[in-house]
Amino acid sequence: MASQTGLGPSPLNILVIKHGALGDFLISTGGFATLREYHKKDNIILLTRENLVALGKSTGFFDKVIGDPASTALKDFAFFRNLVKEHGIQRVYDFQESQRTQAYALSLFGLNVQWVGKAWGASHRVLESQPPRPYRRSRKLTKAVGITHCLSPTVEWMKDPLPSEFKPKKKQNYIAFIPGCAPNRPEKRWPLERYVALGKNFVEKGFTPVLLGGASEEDIGKAIEKEIPSAINLVSKTKLTQIPSIIRECKGVVGNDTGPIHLAAITGKPTVVLFNAATCNPDHHKPELNNVKILKGHHFNDVTVTRVEKALLSIIKE
Repeated sequence: MASQTGLGPSPLNILVIKHGALGDFLISTGGFATLREYHKKDNIILLTRENLVALGKSTGFFDKVIGDPASTALKDFAFFRNLVKEHGIQRVYDFQESQRTQAYALSLFGLNVQWVGKAWGASHRVLESQPPRPYRRSRKLTKAVGITHCLSPTVEWMKDPLPSEFKPKKKQNYIAFIPGCAPNRPEKRWPLERYVALGKNFVEKGFTPVLLGGASEEDIGKAIEKEIPSAINLVSKTKLTQIPSIIRECKGVVGNDTGPIHLAAITGKPTVVLFNAATCNPDHHKPELNNVKILKGHHFNDVTVTRVEKALLSIIKE
């Protein structure tokens, strides 16, 4: 059967590249789902960071997932060229569009391989807007090959049940807090004492805070739980793929700029994301979804408890 791509008969061998952090990966899932639909009969391989391989496999969008060594050694660029030759890759979709992937594109010199992305010499060149916006990248890449509609980011493939520690009650209102972030980026954390104050305010309004985070944030969860005994502390007690099930039981979500907050936003629940504008430009990374409000401030100076509370309550009522 002829392929709609013009590359020859199906099945074709397609390579998708996506490195980056968890949040950036999740933002790209709309593009991944769109390509899976477009390349129904083709083989799609994902090249990603080693720590995202398992997640990539669980999406169901790819026939194979490969971990990228991702160092600066020249042998890694030979690895990429050999990978393309070994799997007979005919087209590459560059969802990372980094200096590294541009070097990967150059390493394919002399091979008959299409490249979709911003790399110099790409067969389907995409010029990224400034500042770069990850939510728009998927739309630009898919549009470059003639796809008229790109799907929104999705976590529908995350179907793990609720953890045993969380047994939601029908008449109880829950608010999810995501107070942590990557251990090496503490400046992205809204101050702990403000999460405590916010939690107490919501408890007074009849809500129960549900605390989410990874093992490196255990101390944060315990500190909030100590001040708010009614809070449900699930920090380090859940798998990433259980978070959507938890979020769907909540009225809304508030958290720092970290992977799980992007996951929460993608579920469609009302979400408030807090940015320290002194160290991170929200325009580069903010979730561009209708259910999301962004609050930003230089070192969080003007991101007050009152401001966050009003923002979350207003979006819950919309």
